[in-house]
Amino acid sequence: MIGFIVQTPKDDFPYFSLALTELNNCRSKSDADWGCILFTDRGIDLENLICNIQFPSDFSAPLPPDFMFLPACLLQWQVQETRDQVNTLSDRILAQDDKLAGRKTEGLESMRSLLFQLEKLHLTLYRRWSFEQDLAAKLLQCFQTIERSASKEEVATYSRKLCQQVRTQNDLSGTLKHDLDTIPGKLKFQHGMIDSQISIMIAKNSEFAATAARKDSSFMRTIAIITLIFLPGTFVAYVNV
Repeated sequence: MIGFIVQTPKDDFPYFSLALTELNNCRSKSDADWGCILFTDRGIDLENLICNIQFPSDFSAPLPPDFMFLPACLLQWQVQETRDQVNTLSDRILAQDDKLAGRKTEGLESMRSLLFQLEKLHLTLYRRWSFEQDLAAKLLQCFQTIERSASKEEVATYSRKLCQQVRTQNDLSGTLKHDLDTIPGKLKFQHGMIDSQISIMIAKNSEFAATAARKDSSFMRTIAIITLIFLPGTFVAYVNV
């Protein structure tokens, strides 16, 4: 009996959980049936997803069409979702670069807070990327298991179209690795720029405060000298008379 279970990581992105199992109440693979349980949230339009992907037409005896098309569709959705989110994250990082290049000191603390949010988002996306990579590998492994299981009496070949669909999604997912690997360095560099600008701002404020203190000190010394000269003036004038 063949089973397949998959569940997305626990995060703020759309969620799905799928369990597939081949029912063993049949005499041959050609009569096999499958049981399926699928949970998704509102972030996944399952009907639209399935209707927009063509079901592979190259299943042949002794392997009939099965439910593995469903997790393959979910893989395609996940790869596209991760790609869109990574592109959005990259755009937000570039926008942050433009703000820092303007050397405006206003809102540095809010920019730093945004960086922490972007770092958290990156970690979440990396987990999703690892999940889809594992899902693709497990699907291909499951296809091979189905082939071997059906090849006891005659050689069975699983749907090449479905296998190629999964490999294509795996390759598309792999192209994101470079972006995901370089993003932490970009965020670290931005942290350094913000820290430098804050240090410069603190130094300027300290210099301003020191200058103001020196001016205040000079002013107070002047007041003290004037006081010493003019307050005793009446007594001195009286002596001179």
